[in-house]
Amino acid sequence: MKQELEISLKELFNNSLDTRESVSTLVKVIKEETQAFNEKDIVLNFHGIVFMSRSFADELHKMIMDDKFDVTVTFKGMNSDFLAMLKTVEKTQNKRSLNIKKASFVKIDDMHTLNNYAFSW
Repeated sequence: MKQELEISLKELFNNSLDTRESVSTLVKVIKEETQAFNEKDIVLNFHGIVFMSRSFADELHKMIMDDKFDVTVTFKGMNSDFLAMLKTVEKTQNKRSLNIKKASFVKIDDMHTLNNYAFSW
């Protein structure tokens, strides 16, 4: 079984994704890793990330959605706030649209929310 190539954003940036320059660093790491392992697919693991700035999200979307960027990126462990921000910045750009695999993430703070979610099906 083939093991997937994965980058832990927490290991690379601690727990905060702040700047456009951080995206440049990330893209450099992605290119190095994919070339070293002769891969075209990579997983970005968001586990442990507590903050992502809009500028990071905007630049990330621009870089990975560029037609010249020939690596397929999959997001893992991304919370719903980060996903919503990526979808928001997507609307401000004219490039390809994100291909996000359907996944659900529900933040439940109280029993009322849990009850509504559990019986919504």
